[in-house]
Amino acid sequence: MAGIVVVHGFPGAGKSTNSARMAAEGLEVAGQTFSVVHASAGDRLRAIRLGAQVSEYSGFINSPEAPSPLPDEVVSGTLFEMVHDKDEPQLVLFDGYPRFEGSVDGFIDAIKERQHRLLGCVALSVSPETSVRRILARGPRLGDREDIRTEAELREHAMRRYAEDFTTTQLAIKKLADYVPVERIKTGSSYERVWRKFSQAVTRLALRAL
Repeated sequence: MAGIVVVHGFPGAGKSTNSARMAAEGLEVAGQTFSVVHASAGDRLRAIRLGAQVSEYSGFINSPEAPSPLPDEVVSGTLFEMVHDKDEPQLVLFDGYPRFEGSVDGFIDAIKERQHRLLGCVALSVSPETSVRRILARGPRLGDREDIRTEAELREHAMRRYAEDFTTTQLAIKKLADYVPVERIKTGSSYERVWRKFSQAVTRLALRAL
């Protein structure tokens, strides 16, 4: 059984950066050492589309007829494939999923069916200016839309994603709060300060697994 923490937030807020660091360093809580898995919905789907990772859903995802957005059972299925069947305590950071309010109930049912436990959500916030600046700095990602070729197109894409977040991720976070604690962090400060807040938030949620 794995403990699952959803890591959500605006584009460029630091979801992947902090989750990846925790996966690399692991987590110790009250003398208990957790192995940490970073399960990023965006990275996972991009890797499957590029052929860098395989999944039982690869054929469906890469089909020309695949809908957008993909069905919830497909996206969550690819992420649950990353949850290892191990005996030691395991913490899984679901980065960027579930993204839609309507996906939350099905996500929680899928967790229960697999006999895992949803521990909570860490919600990262950032200003629109900082969000756009960070996305411009990192540039387009492999697997992103092919029409993003210039800085102006990337800026427009970043601004649109930030605006969309209010009608997608933010509503999903509100729905998750009906079930589990939500730890909220503002990420406009220094990286190390945000990392400390992130570690503390995940630690508090992980205590619920003990």
